[in-house]
Amino acid sequence: MKTAATFTLILAAILISPANAFDGERKGFVFGGGLGYASSIKTTVDVSAGDGFGNDFFLGTLEGNEPGLAGHLMIGFGLDEHNLLVLESNVGVYSIANIDLFGDGFLYEVQFAQGVGTVSWYRYWGRRGASLFTAIGAGLSYFDTDYTNPNDYGAAWLAAIGYEFTPHAQIGLYWTGGQTTFSEIPGLEGNFSQSTLSVMISAVAF
Repeated sequence: MKTAATFTLILAAILISPANAFDGERKGFVFGGGLGYASSIKTTVDVSAGDGFGNDFFLGTLEGNEPGLAGHLMIGFGLDEHNLLVLESNVGVYSIANIDLFGDGFLYEVQFAQGVGTVSWYRYWGRRGASLFTAIGAGLSYFDTDYTNPNDYGAAWLAAIGYEFTPHAQIGLYWTGGQTTFSEIPGLEGNFSQSTLSVMISAVAF
């Protein structure tokens, strides 16, 4: 999937960037990213259909909850030694094999990606290199799969807590979620509720 490939290439560029290219002070320009494990990539879909006269009928609810790969990227500005304001993308990716996707008797392996793009506030509560941090954010949620177009964007949120164990490395527990809508099939609409719980190790340059 293009989403996962692009994300991996950008993250690789960040991780090989020399830390000494920055001044070592958290105040100022910052960027970073990380990879980890998502123990829960959960999606709930409420499916409805229209009758062509403006009336919608609820057809049912589909639910899925899978583990997978997690990653995030961020770029922004350190307001001071304790506060960062960043643009952040946080995504969970997983695949499911042997799906009769089109009802044609052929089985496919389908990759799914769901995540959020947020404006996030990171707060570091201790000294640089040995500090608890928290983060909250709000923005847009997205959902994409192989063989279909991405869902329409919806509102999203992010919450995180973690620990910075060196000046440029940290581990965090991230919880993200949001809403998206799938309306590609005429007459049918899927309202998605999404959430991802993940643990990631990140490199942050400043």
